[in-house]
Amino acid sequence: MSETTRKDRQEHLTSTEHIVLVTVDGGHFEVDKEILCSSSEVFAARIEDFASSNELRLTHPTDTSVNVRYLLDVLDRPPSVPIPLTSLWQLASLIPLLQRYEFDTLLARFKALLRRQANDSSPGKIFVFLAAARLPNHDICASAIQHGGRETWYEVLRQAGEEVEEQVGIERDSREMGCFDIRGWSEAISTRIPGPILSALFAALRETDIRTDGGDRDWATVAQEFRRLG
Repeated sequence: MSETTRKDRQEHLTSTEHIVLVTVDGGHFEVDKEILCSSSEVFAARIEDFASSNELRLTHPTDTSVNVRYLLDVLDRPPSVPIPLTSLWQLASLIPLLQRYEFDTLLARFKALLRRQANDSSPGKIFVFLAAARLPNHDICASAIQHGGRETWYEVLRQAGEEVEEQVGIERDSREMGCFDIRGWSEAISTRIPGPILSALFAALRETDIRTDGGDRDWATVAQEFRRLG
């Protein structure tokens, strides 16, 4: 948090009655009760249940202190102030956190931010990233696919294949020697990528003719295997 933001926050938190201490993963964060309660029904209920205490402990293992710190920094900002940029991985972990605690307005802003990044970047890369993170917001993945053309779908398949190959240790040499197991590869992807996201890809594949791509992999066979798994 910048020194200016820290100073403004201290001026805003003029009384300890307005502060709740959020503790997670050994980190302690002071939060304005009014901001927290107006942003999250879950936190509002918790704070009401423990009205005599100004401390709130979060025990979910996925709520890392870095995410909480970032989230509280965002909560300090008026809606007109842009959300500070963060990594895609942190966005992916923050969105389920926002869903769990019902930060509805903030969740909409974060999803819009992630969707913009998906549309501005390579949809194939975003697709694989979201699939690997098992992000539950499948509409973002579908949006990334829908905004791309045929080459985007090839890109999705290529990068998903590379992602799985890295995970299961498939050697490129075996593919070049002609003994690449296309069925095993597609089944590995089907376990790696959540079903609703695969469904979006199946729908895209059905809308176009998949041709054999230049020689190193028979994409028509891959598409057939995907349809079988779907």
